[in-house]
Amino acid sequence: MAGANAATNHECVFPKLNVDTLPLRPFILIIHGGGFVSGNKEDWNNDCREFAKRGFVAATIDYRLGLTGNCAVDSFSYDKAVYRAVQDAKAALRFAVENAAVSRIDTSWMFINGGSAGAATSLGVLYLSQDEWNNYSPTIPQTLGPLNTSGNTLTNSFTLKGIMNNWGAIGKDFIQPDEMVPMIAFHGDADSTVDIDSAFANSCVNPPLVYGSRSLYTLFTNAGTCADLSVKIGGGHGVYRYNGNNFRIDRTACFFKSVMCNTCTNFYSTDSIPANCSLANGINDGVKQSVFTIYPNPSGGDINLSFALQGQKQVAIYNALGQLVSSFSTTNATHSLTVAQDGLYFVRVECQNRVSSSPLIISQ
Repeated sequence: MAGANAATNHECVFPKLNVDTLPLRPFILIIHGGGFVSGNKEDWNNDCREFAKRGFVAATIDYRLGLTGNCAVDSFSYDKAVYRAVQDAKAALRFAVENAAVSRIDTSWMFINGGSAGAATSLGVLYLSQDEWNNYSPTIPQTLGPLNTSGNTLTNSFTLKGIMNNWGAIGKDFIQPDEMVPMIAFHGDADSTVDIDSAFANSCVNPPLVYGSRSLYTLFTNAGTCADLSVKIGGGHGVYRYNGNNFRIDRTACFFKSVMCNTCTNFYSTDSIPANCSLANGINDGVKQSVFTIYPNPSGGDINLSFALQGQKQVAIYNALGQLVSSFSTTNATHSLTVAQDGLYFVRVECQNRVSSSPLIISQ
């Protein structure tokens, strides 16, 4: 947690409006990895920036972490960690749809993307239904609440049209042919953390057989669903994560665009084959400029907003359930206000066609 006088800075990342003039753009939700015990959304900031260069609205999230790793302490610890992550990802997707107009999101083209545990979460969002969880472990939904309505009170629906699977896996039996969506995946064939083919899950109770990227590729293509897999020979966990970062993003941007254009074809390679469609258009010259700063954060209730941009600012504050707490507009460079109740909030600022948001913690 940041100190009492810490400020929260944010960047506004979006395609150049004079280059990419689309009024609405496809959306990608990106979910970090870390074995359900570590990691945070900052790990994938660069991925968001790179996808924005290629015409996507991209967002990355934090989700609840926690895993004992000790079956004697909690035999359902791993399963509950997955369930919580899927709950939080679905809440984020509902929030994205709720705010689609101001974020210029085309809700008919929404995608999901994750690395490692984030890939498992992404696959879970697509293929783990409430009924399947109820049958697999009824105590988990009873303890943690519904899968599809927890985290906020929003009721927006969403349909995901594709997935970017970075070194992830999911139980084979959870995927039905009529649920499949196009998948692009990246995996090392020597991955000892998440097997590229198949292994038993980390669950303490009746661990299901999970399929890694290569087994999923075979499953999908045999069922007639488009899939794209790049395998790094001898590669371990997290291939193409850093030096090959833009290789993954280039291929994924082109793959998702082929899905949108209904020209998707199956692809499998053990070489790093570059993408073959037009790529980055660039981002706004002011991409590194903070749209606003909150201080102090955490706060005892009295906060200050400092705006880096001139002109009319639309400010909205939401609670952790996604409910609007207050909203106002200002042309001032700074603004002070008081938030009375303790809790987690999200402050969103729109200015000059830019939208940025920040978490705010109130603890008196």
